[in-house]
Amino acid sequence: MQHINESNFEEIIGCNVPVLVEFSAAWCGPCKALEPILAEVEQDYKKELIFGKIDVDKSPNLAQKFNVHGIPAIIIFSNGVPVGLNSGFMDKNRLVDFIEDSLANKI
Repeated sequence: MQHINESNFEEIIGCNVPVLVEFSAAWCGPCKALEPILAEVEQDYKKELIFGKIDVDKSPNLAQKFNVHGIPAIIIFSNGVPVGLNSGFMDKNRLVDFIEDSLANKI
C-alpha cells in the first residue's frame, strides 16, 4: 500500500490504473481493524488496482477536498475521478463487493 500525501496525490490517482485510497488516522480503531482486510484484498486485486493510504491528520486538505467526514473512508478513483465512495468499516465480502461495483462503474 502506497502512502499518499498532498505532494504525490495527483501523480498517483492520475495514472491509467484505478486507485483505491483509504482515508485513515493512526488513532482510529476501525481503521486499524480494516488494515489486514485491505492487505488481503490488495493481494487479490494487485493487477487491477493500486492501493494507497492517506493519513487525514497529515493531509487534511485532501480529506476536505473529497468531503471525508468519517474514517475509515475509501474512495476508488479511475482516471483521477472518484467512481466509488464508502465510509466506515467493511468486512472482506463487503469490501470486495464495493470494489467490484466501483470498477464496473469506472469511466
